Amino acid sequence: MDNVMTKETVSDVRCGDCRYFYCRERWENGSSTLVTSQCRLKPPTVEGWPVVHQDDWCGKFKQRELTHSIVTKNDIAAAKQRLQEYMEEEERVL
Repeated sequence: MDNVMTKETVSDVRCGDCRYFYCRERWENGSSTLVTSQCRLKPPTVEGWPVVHQDDWCGKFKQRELTHSIVTKNDIAAAKQRLQEYMEEEERVL
């Protein structure tokens, strides 16, 4: 029951918050550049792990340990924006 997607939680589910998400960045001159982000739910194939975007999501989501995450004001603002967009879309559909 932990991974049931509901109207209240689906907007907060994204690959970037999943325990299987792997992101490698390159740091130069004090800023980072995304090199690759992958889903590591299953073993790699001949082509490697699937490439995903941090805002993607699937039905296999498992929350990352929160003790390893640092939440910034920008993260909170982005989550609120995604929730607002989701709620507006729901109103249009209904």
